[in-house]
Amino acid sequence: MVLENVETVEQVLSEDEELDLAVDEIGPQEEAPELEIAPFLGTSEVGSDSMNLYFAECGRTPLLTAEEERMLGSQVEDGKYLSQLEQEWEAKYGARPAATDLFFELAERLCQARPLIEALCEYLGLSPHASVTEKMLEPDLRCAIDGHIDQHLLGTIAQSTGRSQNQTLHALIQLSLDSRLIPWHVLGRAS
Repeated sequence: MVLENVETVEQVLSEDEELDLAVDEIGPQEEAPELEIAPFLGTSEVGSDSMNLYFAECGRTPLLTAEEERMLGSQVEDGKYLSQLEQEWEAKYGARPAATDLFFELAERLCQARPLIEALCEYLGLSPHASVTEKMLEPDLRCAIDGHIDQHLLGTIAQSTGRSQNQTLHALIQLSLDSRLIPWHVLGRAS
């Protein structure tokens, strides 16, 4: 009986009496033979077997090296940034961008960052006569912008470009992201 269907207390009491009568009709209960309870040899928690299996599986799976972890983190960051670029393009033009649209957007951003790139190359002692592709693939430049940005570099570049350190930091991060998404290996063959 569901309690919300009960109309009166008498109805509940009368049904309790019916249960007592039903028990009397069944007769005396036979006693169950005594059961011997064996000790449980396993673990007491049901979930611990699952955890043991999980940890055993983890032990068989090779871990990432620090370099692989950085590379994976960089790829995730690149994917998020690319998604952001696509959303900005859609908001501006009302359509999904083609790969060439994104390429030209990145190239335009790189052109706008030319004073920053020149200051960075001067700071790092890179040849001013090198092509943009050579500069952007230079390991010293990649190291300077693709990770922790050195405070001395930041201060020098900020002073050289006439920007605040905060603006310079933002510009260096954007340069890093933009330049990582450009297919330099394709451009290198074209020149």
